[in-house]
Amino acid sequence: MDSSFAQSFTAGGGGPSGTSFGRPSEARVAEIAARAQIGVNAVTGLATDFLNQFNEVSMLLDMIASDPSMIEDLEAWRARDYIAHFAASGFADRHLVLEAYQLSPPLTRRRFDALCGELADILGQGLAFLANCRTAGAEAALAPAAEALRDELHMHLDRLDTLIHAGRPRPTQPFVDSMFARRS
Repeated sequence: MDSSFAQSFTAGGGGPSGTSFGRPSEARVAEIAARAQIGVNAVTGLATDFLNQFNEVSMLLDMIASDPSMIEDLEAWRARDYIAHFAASGFADRHLVLEAYQLSPPLTRRRFDALCGELADILGQGLAFLANCRTAGAEAALAPAAEALRDELHMHLDRLDTLIHAGRPRPTQPFVDSMFARRS
């Protein structure tokens, strides 16, 4: 990660090259949302791409029942906060995503960061438990424990997704399918 890039977006509120964003600007967030390649919500200033790190864990948890060795991949996993996630990304417009985050409504950002921290703690403890099951030879407990952790992860992801989308839950797959069927 480019530490100077990440440091320019620390909680002090500065932007790239030491610029200051001043007060949150709804118009600027909407402009960023329209311009950024990464999906930024025009109301909250948050991007759902951040949740991909957790979606990867979910996929690996799904595979543990059939392949307990997937625990090895999960043992190395560590949650990144929003700034670290995008600062380390290769996205060309990551500076816009981070600017939108800094401009997001303070209460929204605090709630989002708190939920992310809670999820990171739950996953850290859950993944440690799974690793202990494996090393203790309790592999029969792996699948049910991984399933329970995955369910907890999904519950938190739904809450985070709803927060990112300003209280509007993500559409269900049947709804999305019906929208595409109407277009055909």
